Amino acid sequence: MKEPQIFQGIEQEEISIRGVPGRAPMFFRDMSMILAVFTADLGAARDLLPDSRLQPLRFLPGVGVMGLNLFEYRHSDIGPYNEVSVSVGLAPGALVPGAFSALEAVRYIRSISPIR
Repeated sequence: MKEPQIFQGIEQEEISIRGVPGRAPMFFRDMSMILAVFTADLGAARDLLPDSRLQPLRFLPGVGVMGLNLFEYRHSDIGPYNEVSVSVGLAPGALVPGAFSALEAVRYIRSISPIR
């Protein structure tokens, strides 16, 4: 299969994710996603955030916004797999520059992930 033009010229390196070979940056060539957005208790949404510098989006007084995300990856650099995630809407300007890096995000996700 010819690589889509958007990926051309991007160098990848071989990596291992939980013992599964892959490449980084990871390319997702064929996928589907369903996102459902719900209102939620603002305090409960805040409790899910890993850092107090992150503030949930306030939809109404005492009401936040959360999402349920369902992914089906049919062709990726680590093969086909499915993923489910819960997201919390963040208030604009809630992030302090450098406060929540990608590495911190990965550590947090690994700490709550039921799959080890």
